[in-house]
Order: sequence, then C-alpha cells, then structure tokens
Amino acid sequence: MFDFSTTKITRIAVHNVGNASRDEGLVSAHDEMKIESEIIRDLLLKYFLSPFKETQLYHLTHDSDIRLNEIYTYISAIFAAPEKLYENSIHIAQHLYAQSVHPKIKAGEFYVVYLEDCVLEDEVADAIGLFKSENKDTYLKVKQTSDNFEVESEVGTNVNKMEKGCLIFNTEKEKGFVLAMTDAINKQNEAAYWKDAFLKVVARKDVSFFTQNYMELCKHFIEENAEDAGIDKAEEVTVKNKIVQFFTEKEEFNTAEFEQEVLAEPEKIAAFREYKKEYQDRTEVEIPEDFEIAPPAVKSTKRQFKNQIKLDNNFNINILKNTEHLIRGFDEERNMKYYQLFYEEEK
Repeated sequence: MFDFSTTKITRIAVHNVGNASRDEGLVSAHDEMKIESEIIRDLLLKYFLSPFKETQLYHLTHDSDIRLNEIYTYISAIFAAPEKLYENSIHIAQHLYAQSVHPKIKAGEFYVVYLEDCVLEDEVADAIGLFKSENKDTYLKVKQTSDNFEVESEVGTNVNKMEKGCLIFNTEKEKGFVLAMTDAINKQNEAAYWKDAFLKVVARKDVSFFTQNYMELCKHFIEENAEDAGIDKAEEVTVKNKIVQFFTEKEEFNTAEFEQEVLAEPEKIAAFREYKKEYQDRTEVEIPEDFEIAPPAVKSTKRQFKNQIKLDNNFNINILKNTEHLIRGFDEERNMKYYQLFYEEEK
C-alpha cells in the first residue's frame, strides 16, 4: 500500500502544544526548522514513517461543507504553496491546542512536515505529515574518560515510538484527501481528540474498508445470535475459523459463495441476511455483495476472532481449526459439564 523508499523531507516546522484546560499555552517556532545532518534527516524519516505500513485509510470530513474542516483548509493551502508551510503550521497548531482539553493530554512537540515522492497504491504523491510526541524516554549515555567510564542520563524522544500521527496525501482532494493515521493510545478516552476533534475523519470506502466491515459484521452476527441459533461455544469457534479461512483463502468476496461455504444451513443464512440488513441500517454503511478482498485488512481484523473457549476460572481451550475431535457432555455424578479432546500425539 505504501512505499517510502524515495520519500524525502523538504520542509518541517516544529511547535510545542500544551493542554488548553491547564492553560499551558502554545509555543510557536519563529521559522521552519533547518536540517543539515543527513543522519538526523534519516532518523526523522524513520520516526515519522515507520508506523505506516498496511492500514485503514480515511478522508477528512465535515457535516455540512468539507471546506469548513480546518485541517482541510490549511492542508489545501500548503499543497497549493509549499513555501507557506510555516505560516499554516501555526494555524494547525492553534487548532490542535483548542482541541487539547482532556485532562490527560500532555504537552509535546508538534511537527508539520512536507514529504515528497510518497507512493500510495502505486501512485506517486506528495504528503503532509502531522505528528505529536508527548512522552519522553530516559537514555543512558556512557562516556569513556582517560582512565575510566562515566554514565550520564538524557531525556528525549524514542524514534521507535510514534504516538500520534497522520499522513495526508495530495490525492482525492474533492473527497477530503486520502489520510492514513496512527494513534498509539487510541484505547484511551483522551485519544479521541486526535481523530474526531482535531482531524475529523471518516473511513475511506475502499476494499480494505469493505473487507474489515464484512468480517466484523460476521463476527458480531455469530456472537450475538449464537444462543438463539442453538450454537454452542465450540461450534461458534468453528464458524469463526471458517470465516477467517474464507477471507484468507479467497481473492474475491462473493456473498452467495460465502453463505454456502461458511453458513451452509438455510436457517443460519436467513438469520444472517436479516442481521446484515439491520447492521447496515444501524451503521449507515452499505457493503456490496461482491468486492475484492484486501489481505492486509484480513490480517489486522482476524485478531478480533478469538478461537478460545473459557471454562469457569480453571481452563481455556484454544481451537486452531475445527471441533470434530472435541465432544461436549454432562457428567451426572459430578453434576458438571465436560469436554473430551481426542488427539494423536503431544507436541
């Protein structure tokens, strides 16, 4: 999806953005940063770009008019005149500061970077990167003296840990550009400000989007309808494994083929169709009947499919493929349920 082998930094501005709820303020640089060292330039490229591999893509959005999205306006101005990156970077930093109101948001360096010759889906395009670094690491520095060694400590940014960042590519402007995003702490409430308040993005409806959404639709259907459909935990895991196997082995998704190979039984197929309609109405996402499967989306989404049966607080059973060698029963003497596992050898 991405190729940054020829990408280079041509302009960069750095500011310090604090927490607005604590009145920490915004410290703006007086001009663009000049990078003379090739070593530093390479380290910055690694820091900025290494988190972006195979990922969901987005568009900038606005409820009424995309031109009212602040990031869209400033990014458009930079793409039109890259020499105006610095002045627009101040506007972007001010917008970020206004959204930094959650008490857990920390002050940190905010980078606005112009990147030339990025490759997105085989198309060469310039990109603008927005990155924020909040957490610092402590490093030990060992220095050799004439007859001994000395140890000092330094505090700095770990170039292997990008916390918040996005790449906005100069393509599909009329739809809100194409944007890739990373957020190392997106499970925390305060992290929503980066995606929802600062950037304001929606998922780009491409093959990755359709693949991920259909797999999640299938997962929710199995989990939410298992009991009503008379599916026990073992069969639930089996069906989940069939879903993952289908998306892993196929290049194209076909609804009729999926229903016959994975669900098979008419009752399950009918229930799935009804659930799918409710899901699309609820999420306002219409998924086509046929689409190309995106392997990177399969790889990332299948982590959500747990192939484990949890038994009280004593045992967990991991099922890698199917349950044909697993038998469920009830022991009347112990008044307890049980599973029998049949296998040929221990490994």
